[in-house]
Amino acid sequence: FGSSDLDSAQRFALNVMAQSQALIQKLLKAEEDAEQIITRAREGRVKKLQAAKESAQADLDQIRAAAEAEFQTNYGAAMASDGSSDLSRLTEREIHAVAHDFTANGDKVTKYIFDKVVSVNLELTEIQKSTLVLGGA
Repeated sequence: FGSSDLDSAQRFALNVMAQSQALIQKLLKAEEDAEQIITRAREGRVKKLQAAKESAQADLDQIRAAAEAEFQTNYGAAMASDGSSDLSRLTEREIHAVAHDFTANGDKVTKYIFDKVVSVNLELTEIQKSTLVLGGA
């Protein structure tokens, strides 16, 4: 072999090594980008869960306030009209109705919000994957 063949082979080997290093760096960058996407998705899920919890609490507070107002209206009417036995029955019936509505609606609202928040898809689509691969080029 001549020295020009050796120089050519060395240049080729160096070129291949440089390309390998570039591909490794591209892969490391894609992994880092994927980790950032996953972290943002987790943070988004936590924020959505907190917002859903606050929204559910606000809804429950409204229901509770409406039930209390209705109770106070009925209680005032019962106090003005009849004796204590009617008031007692009305009070018992209203307390039971409020407790029943709270239990029935609270579970439904909680389940609905939980199902919506938990259904966050953390997997990357094919388009996102190809964008990551092409974006690092």
